[in-house]
Amino acid sequence: MIPSSLMPLFEKNSRYLDKSERESFANFLNEFCNVFANEIFAGNCKFGGGEHMINIKDLSPIKQASRHIYK
Repeated sequence: MIPSSLMPLFEKNSRYLDKSERESFANFLNEFCNVFANEIFAGNCKFGGGEHMINIKDLSPIKQASRHIYK
């Protein structure tokens, strides 16, 4: 049912799930298997490292009035 490329992902992340949760997870992986990469999974990417920098004009903090949250 689960594609072989997704079995390590399933086994690692279904350790603490009960039977119905494991079935739901397996169905999810099966349904959306085309969305996942075959060789790279989150956390296993071999990126060479480096820093990301965003250049902005002014580094001083901004002051804004608080806003109400409407529900």
